Parts: sequence; structure tokens; C-alpha cells
Amino acid sequence: GRRGWRKGTGSGARLSVTSRPGKERAHDGRSGRGRASRRRGRRARRRCRSWRMSTCSCFGSLSRRRRACPPRPPSSSAFSQPPKPPPWSLGSCRPDCAGEILVRPVASPGPLIGMPRRRHSASALRLGATLALVASGPGAAASDASSWRSSFDKSYDAIVVGSGPSESLLSSLLAANGKTVLQLEPGRAPGGVAASMDLHQMYARMGAPGAKPEAKLKLGASEEYSADIAPKVLMAGGKELQMLVSSGLWQQMDFRRIHRSFIYRTKPGGDWDVHRVLVTSEDVLKTRSIPNLEKPKVALMLTWLERFDESNPTTYTAGQLQKKRLNLAKMSAASFFRYWDLAPDTTLLMACGLGSWSGPLSGLKRLSAMEMVRAMKRYKESFKTFQYMTSPYVYPTTGIGATFAKASAKVLAANNGASLIGRPIDSIMYDASGRACGVTSEGVSVNAGCVIAGSQYVPEAAEESYQVVRMYAVLAHAPHKCKDARSCRLLIPGSQVGRKHDIHLICSGSAHRIAPGDKWLAVLSTRVDGPTDGLSSLQVAKREFEAAIPLLRPTRKIFAEMS
Repeated sequence: GRRGWRKGTGSGARLSVTSRPGKERAHDGRSGRGRASRRRGRRARRRCRSWRMSTCSCFGSLSRRRRACPPRPPSSSAFSQPPKPPPWSLGSCRPDCAGEILVRPVASPGPLIGMPRRRHSASALRLGATLALVASGPGAAASDASSWRSSFDKSYDAIVVGSGPSESLLSSLLAANGKTVLQLEPGRAPGGVAASMDLHQMYARMGAPGAKPEAKLKLGASEEYSADIAPKVLMAGGKELQMLVSSGLWQQMDFRRIHRSFIYRTKPGGDWDVHRVLVTSEDVLKTRSIPNLEKPKVALMLTWLERFDESNPTTYTAGQLQKKRLNLAKMSAASFFRYWDLAPDTTLLMACGLGSWSGPLSGLKRLSAMEMVRAMKRYKESFKTFQYMTSPYVYPTTGIGATFAKASAKVLAANNGASLIGRPIDSIMYDASGRACGVTSEGVSVNAGCVIAGSQYVPEAAEESYQVVRMYAVLAHAPHKCKDARSCRLLIPGSQVGRKHDIHLICSGSAHRIAPGDKWLAVLSTRVDGPTDGLSSLQVAKREFEAAIPLLRPTRKIFAEMS
């Protein structure tokens, strides 16, 4: 090509000639970067300052960080009044960024948005939470008899035994509504039986006796793991998240999106595949999960669902050429899908994926069409709760087990309550009518208006109804067919794999700080279908998850547990 020098381009500048004449570009001989490249970099830095970085890594090479602009509320919210949701701030600089979106309220304590987040190990987080409880006054974890007995000097409106997610949510809801609550955890760690586990704890709980992590497996540091015993993702537009906001737990926790939501499908030939849940007409046009002849029908149903408003009777009318008003209150879910002329396989994918239906196709005859439409509408609206949502689910960093308990202790301390860790429960007290009225701990009694306890703490009042088996797999890769996802939730309908109950898979890693940076932690759970006599937990898990295990191979380490 032709080369030359141009006046006015600076000392030592040369021309790099492109393939088209007249398109010369000046370069600075000292830096080797063109003017256009420098202009793009300046524009990117200006955009980055207005888009508020938090954990994003796409501009991680900048020499200095700029101060973030003030937070702003989202364009739309799925929360209704009351309660009034706090203003949100999102920590990703652009939707296609490699960094995960951080969804958190502005008022919550923690690092400032726009500043790089300091990474703490799981053990340091647990230690910090324990020290915070000790130093937080009424919510302290007492270290001696005199300190914790002072919390028993008064009567409470309610006593909650246990610090699992359910017990912590109930405690915070009562405290936020003006009740004085005492939460007691017999275990030594926040979360109790539902506390998150590091790698050593997983080996001690579910591994062989005396087993320890093997160096040849290259599993990483033990404290970088934070595995939930019973992980649960939350729908961004669901009632669960609204309760977190109204109880005050949301302000004390860091939530991040689940990147993808998938559904498992068995092809007519017997092969299996994984597809994204169909939410929009664009998803329908791109998918391979339904035949081409079915795509216009599904697109029409999704278009009607988008404009449907339960409070507006005019939106009940469906159809293009022949208009018909759908009586959703009287028709069944099966009749609703039959109106759109969907094939059985397409109906099952839409009902299980978009409608969160669990069960065989025949069960749709007993389900109201209004309930199905509400579930599908809630799934679609969850994408609008926060910006850049690519699935309807969110999940707290470091897991849901101990996070709920730590957040609940802060809420109770702010509402004249108390949260005590490591306090054994001797007995539950009953009045003359047989109503629970208090508890006794190490010989000290405290009275309350009511007592709420997890079933594991009052086994005499509970009975076993079914068994759940869970498998925990440490991977060096994302699950197969989910390669583009940094975190995912996968539903395997039981009817697709010849089971009575569905299989749920949640997989993430450093995106939610539950595994080291180069590792993934996948958790599968389902109800046990067959007999378990004489079988170990791992044998039962391999039998129940036979259809899901090919998604995980090869695995670094597998644990299993039944409950």
C-alpha cells in the first residue's frame, strides 16, 4: 500500500492506508493509537461515568475511576403500593457487559456504587456477621449467661425458633409491623440447618467420614464456596420479593439477576435439548423448541397476554378475524390453550415454562384459566422490574441460607427485637388451653403472645410427608446447552423424562459469589419417586437425576443428601 506523511498530524505521525483510497487514518507514532480510537475511548469513559459501574469488568482497565452519578429510580416496577419500594440502583454499565448486574437499594449499607467492590471470603463474611451480632445491642449473639438472659427479662409479642429463610422472613414481617420479636437459633451459625456451607463443611456433612478436599481435583479455596442447602431463586415480580421489601430484608441484602432461564425438552426421536423459556414474539421466531406451524399461534397468544389487564374487561377479547371474549373465570387452563389451537407438546412447554406449572398435561383440566394467565403474566412482567433483566429471577450473593438470618438480625435490632444465635431450646411452654405461650432455654423462661417454630425443632408436632433429594456438583464449566449463561435456572418437567415430579437445577459461580472464579456450583433437587430402603443418598440421587446428570459431565466433585 501507499504510505506518506501528512502535515498537521503532529510529530512523527504517519498514515496507515486502508483498503479504500481516501480513507487514510493518522496515527501517533508514540502511542500507536489512531485518533478515531482515542475518540471512542473518550466517549466510552464519558458513558461509563453516567452508567454507574459497580461490579462490571468491561472497563476494568481504566487507569482511574470516576465518581458515579446519583442513583435514579427504574422506569417501571412490579411492586404495588403499599409497600413503597426503595429507589433502585443497577451496577452494570451496559446490558451486554460481562459483569453481572447488581440489584440493590440505594439506602442499603455497603460499598458505594461506582467504586470497585471489595471481595471478601465466605469465612470472613460469616465472621463479620457474627461480630456484628455480638456488638449490635439487642440483636446480639450472647457470649455469656448474663448478656443473653437480659433479653429474657421482658415479654415479647412473638418468639420464632430457628433462623432459616422462612423463620427469618416471618420474624422481619412481624417486626416491620410493630411487633416485638425474639428469634432463637439453637445452632451455632446464622441460618441453622439451612446455613450456607463452604467446601470443608460440604465434605464433613455429605462426604465420606474423614474425607477432605483433594489437591488433584483443583477445587479451589474452601472459603470461596457458599453452597445453600436448599437454594431458591426468587421471581422479581412475585409476592416473595414484595414481602422482602415490606419486611425490610431487601435493604440488608445484595441481589443479582439469574442470567438465563431454561426448560428441558425431549425430542420426538428420543434426544433431549435445552431451550430458553419463550416470553416474547421474538423468542418464538428464534426458537427451535416448537414447529414452524405453531409459532404464529404462540406469537398471537403472547401478544394478547402482553395487553391483557385483569381489571379491564375489554382486554378479555381475543382473536383477529373472529373476536371472542374469554371467560377466564369459568374455563379451564386446558380450554384456554385449546382456544389458541396449540399442540400438546407446545402446550406443555408454555404451561411449564411461562406458567410455572408442575404436573402432567391432564392436570390443566382442573386448573382455572385465570390462575394460569396470572402466572404467565407475572412471569412476563418480572422482566420489567429491573433494567437489563434477561430472566425473571434474582438470587442473593453468597446464597440464601445465612444471608436471610443476618439480614433478619439487623431488622429485629432496629425494631426493639432480638436475635440470639447458639441458644438451645429446652422446651416450649403451653398454657392451660394447650396454646404455646413461651420457651425455656437453659433453665430460663420467656413468655410471648405466640410461638413460631420450624418443624425440625418440634419433631413431635410434625410428620414426614415426602422426601427430597439434592445433588451438589462442582463443575469447571457451565451446564451443557447453557454455554452462554453466567448463571441459570433450568426446569426439567417430570413428564419429559418419565417422572412424577419435576427436577430443578440452579447453577452459578463467581457471579453470585458461591464458588471460585473458574468454578461452577450446580444444585439439583426433586422429590423422591422410588423406594430408598438400603440405598445411600448418592445412589438415590444418581437414580432420580439420571436425565439431568449428562448436563453436568464432566464433574469435579459430587455430593448428595436426602431430607
